[in-house]
Parts: sequence; structure tokens; C-alpha cells
Amino acid sequence: MDIETGAVALSFTPSNTGVRTGIEVPQLYARDRLASFVRPVKKLKGFGRVHLAPGTTVRVTFTLPVDMLNFTDAAGQHVVEPGEFDLMIGASSNDIRLQSCVSVKGDLRTLKRDWPMLRNFSTQLL
Repeated sequence: MDIETGAVALSFTPSNTGVRTGIEVPQLYARDRLASFVRPVKKLKGFGRVHLAPGTTVRVTFTLPVDMLNFTDAAGQHVVEPGEFDLMIGASSNDIRLQSCVSVKGDLRTLKRDWPMLRNFSTQLL
């Protein structure tokens, strides 16, 4: 994924096999495998709410721009470093159900002071 313009889309399909309507709140976490600065093991990057009628399956997609993998350096600037990042989806930080690794390529990037903290969460009934 390019450090200047990259984004990653993660999709998964929860199902409700029960007889009652349910709600799932999937959460997206990220971890920088080797940062130049101490970083959290799991940092929440997004979440959403999914209503599941009995017997239904929904495709859920998180789209995460590379800017959301930034951290604040010692100078107080938001920077994105190249490297390997684990992306995890779960019901909570202690209940991770899916995991993937992405590679960010390019040179260290300093974000603008007013960078938009955006991610996309969408659902599609299957």
C-alpha cells in the first residue's frame, strides 16, 4: 500500500443463525509491527453497528486510509512510517476473530496539521 495515497479494504460476513434479531459491533484495530516510537499493541481505528435479522448474512467492509496508521512523534507531528501493520477485526480487543497484515511502502510522511480522521464502514445484505 502506498504511503501517500493507499487505503485497505477489509471485508467479512457475519451471519445470524438464531431466531431473534441481533446486533454486532465489529471493531477494527491496528498494530505497527516495528515502529520507531512505542505504540499500542492494539489501537482502535474504527467500529460500526450491524443489525442482523434472523437467518441473514451481511457483508461488512471497513476501508482504512493509510493516514489512519499515523502516530504523534516527539515533535508533536502526525507521521506515517513505512512498514508492516497488523489489522484485526473483533468483537472487542480481547476477542479478535480476523487478522491480516498489510505493508506500507514509501518514505516517512508527515500529515498536515488538519488531516481528516476518516475511515469508511459499510454493510450489504447478502
